[in-house]
Amino acid sequence: MLRAATAGRRELIVDDRELRRQGPSYTIDTLQSLHQDLSDSSLCLLLGDDAFSAFAGWRDPAGILAIANIAVMQRPGAAAETPPQLEELLAGRRRAKLDPERVGQVVFCPVTQLDIASSDIRQRIREGRSVDFLIPPVVRHLIERHGLYR
Repeated sequence: MLRAATAGRRELIVDDRELRRQGPSYTIDTLQSLHQDLSDSSLCLLLGDDAFSAFAGWRDPAGILAIANIAVMQRPGAAAETPPQLEELLAGRRRAKLDPERVGQVVFCPVTQLDIASSDIRQRIREGRSVDFLIPPVVRHLIERHGLYR
């Protein structure tokens, strides 16, 4: 689906290393692998604020911040408060914008005011409701052709 959605966009690369990995796949493992492959590049992990609220409970959050920056995409209507369990981890890391020469920074980014969540899209498909304008048509066709999320 991701390959279909990004077809024709040369600036985007679909990476399937997590699918090829045996056993559980953790974000820290993926970032370490990317860091090895792209050692001259700065890594930035993009998270929705819902995923970010659970970040302190992820495998090795300090390790993630040692090799990558985090940009938190703030959805419409979502609380802008940082959960208490993240306060200590984020001390001194918040920035208004990322410095490309540093890692471990956290920025909060308001996103286009569209309240779209993958869980809602999957639920709509299960219920037979429209997902028009929520996903690219080519992705909708793939979901329908393979009977996904039903």
